[in-house]
Parts: sequence; C-alpha cells; structure tokens
Amino acid sequence: MHLPITNTVITQVGLTYNQTSTTWRNDIVDTKEASIDGFALNIGPKDGFTGTQLRQAYDAANDLGEFSLFLSFDFSTDGWTTSSVANLTNLFKDEPSQFKVDGKPLVSTFEGSAFADSWKDVRANVSGDIYFVPDWTSLTADGVEKLVDDIDGHCEFSVETGCWKLKRSNTSSSLFRCLAASRRDAHDRR
Repeated sequence: MHLPITNTVITQVGLTYNQTSTTWRNDIVDTKEASIDGFALNIGPKDGFTGTQLRQAYDAANDLGEFSLFLSFDFSTDGWTTSSVANLTNLFKDEPSQFKVDGKPLVSTFEGSAFADSWKDVRANVSGDIYFVPDWTSLTADGVEKLVDDIDGHCEFSVETGCWKLKRSNTSSSLFRCLAASRRDAHDRR
C-alpha cells in the first residue's frame, strides 16, 4: 500500500508564536490556491505556545476542509519524551484534518534517531497506533534499513536541495512528497 501523493509544506510552528486563527486560515487558503495539500507541522518540545498554535492550525484546517495536517516532531533539540509525543499525538489524531493512512494518524520527525527505541512505547500509548514516517537521515540508508520493522516509511531532508523527500524518490521541489511505503513494501525492496 502506498500513501496517496500529496504535496505538504513544512511549517515551523516555532516561528508562529504570534499567529492568530485568522493568520492560520489565510495561510491555508493561500497554500491551497498553490495546489498544496497540507502542512507538516514541525514542532519542538520547549515552546510554550505550541499547543495554542496547533489548536489554531487544526481548527482552521477543519473549518476550511480539504487540507491535511500532521505532526512532525523536531528532535534537533532535546526535550521530547515518550509521554509528551504520545500525548500530543492523541490530542490531535482524531481531528477531521489529520492526515491518516489506514485510519492511523501520520506522524513524522526531523531526526531523532536516538529516540528510535522509544517509538514502540509511543505507538503503545497512542490509541489505534500511528503511521510512522521519520526523517532519520543521519543514520544513512543502511542504518534506516536496520529499523525497517519499526517504521512505516522514511523521509529525508536534503541539504543540497532544501527539500524533504522519500528515500530513493525523485522529488525535486521544496515540498515534502508524502510517498512513504508500507512495511511490506519496505521489506520487498530489501
């Protein structure tokens, strides 16, 4: 099974501390007009305004319709715990605008390979599981392949192009192309 093709802009929630509901709504309208399907909401563990901004983003997307959101946990700084990741995922997983695959909320990361063993606990603490597509570029393809049983796909950020892409994809835009493969497809490629 493959995810439907979608163009999703990475949105740094850490830069949205003063955004209003109207700002989120306008950003989504403008983004939809550019034929972009959703936002990957990149979030850090230490910003006190993250919950408010996520709520505003999801409310705006829910109201406007036909626009998807998913959480992308940024591990470039310390602070995420199993419970904080599971709690945020549980909080937003049932929103109408939540991007889902096989009924599971899509969850991603920016790096965080040191947290890799904790995702089993996150999955156990999210009702209904997650569809997990991390960016563990620092592990290289060989390192990610060793963890293929624990993830549903893998994306990477390219320093050369400044874009997020599925490993081995031909994505050349500055957009995250959500084309993650299922576990079975990943096994078939080995």
